[in-house]
Amino acid sequence: MTRQANKEKVELAVTSDQDLSQLTTFGLRQSTRQYIETDTFDRLVAAIEFARAQELPFLIMGGGSNLVFLRDYPGLVIRMTMKGIEYKANRVSVAAGENWHRLVEDTIENKLYGLENLSLIPGTAGAAPVQNIGAYGVELATFLKEVEVLDTLSLKKLTIDRQDCRLGYRDSIFKRGEKGRYIILRINLELDTIFNPRLGYEVLRDRVSQLESKPDARELSRIVCDIRKQRLPDPAEEGNAGSFFKNPLVSQEQKERLLEQFENIHCTAVGDSLYKLSAAWLIERAGLKGYSVGDAAVSDRHALVLINRGKASATELQSLYQQVIKRVDDLFGVELEPEPELVF
Repeated sequence: MTRQANKEKVELAVTSDQDLSQLTTFGLRQSTRQYIETDTFDRLVAAIEFARAQELPFLIMGGGSNLVFLRDYPGLVIRMTMKGIEYKANRVSVAAGENWHRLVEDTIENKLYGLENLSLIPGTAGAAPVQNIGAYGVELATFLKEVEVLDTLSLKKLTIDRQDCRLGYRDSIFKRGEKGRYIILRINLELDTIFNPRLGYEVLRDRVSQLESKPDARELSRIVCDIRKQRLPDPAEEGNAGSFFKNPLVSQEQKERLLEQFENIHCTAVGDSLYKLSAAWLIERAGLKGYSVGDAAVSDRHALVLINRGKASATELQSLYQQVIKRVDDLFGVELEPEPELVF
């Protein structure tokens, strides 16, 4: 059912009992009590005021690629659909609702570079700083200048500098500390005017080395897309939320202990005596690649991805990821942490 709500001449289309399975890439059959799409700042403010007037909790979503609903949501889901990309010299200002991959393509078209390694990452621009998205040796933090937000306490716009976003490995102020307070409206990037391929990631470097000549930005983006398509299941074919677990960080002491037991464990130094382990390697070594609980399964293409084979339930998925965490912890003494936001 859809009805109209008005707040200071701002019209909102409010849908009741909205099915979320087609709005999230994992595709679990859950619903939300109320649902609104907001394509302007005024509609976003009106949506929040509507939720508060109805005494409903509210949750912000973009492309639904990093949200997994494990139950029906009892409040209001607000989907950010604001659009617009603006260029000024090497600065790019992007509205929260813009598709991330289309943004990467657009920056290349406008002869600005740096985002090529982040090609084909699902989701919207507004979600990118929340996770500090990264792939193939590049993170958003390298190019993020500032973030424009709505402060839900004052319902006013604020600008948060990159340093104050406290970006870390799949982490930010928007995920911890001030989670829920700020709603990202726009992200402002500072990109390169000269293309300089970043080939620190081995699989990418190997693919480029097979070319007869140095790739341009468009070619590098295409290579990244090909690698992702080969290694990761397509959410349109098998529901998934991308990497389901973070690559765990361990101390030097933990790393040395693990190397004594597992000589070929995948481990990378990340500074400050911290080392990043490959969660996919841990899961596969634990014998869980392809393991399933009902229609929820560990992908047999990439062990870091949990998939919905068609009719997975929230109970099946929850049982699956909890079993993966337990078995990896039992074998390696390392606790995996889910990467997507799980809504209980």
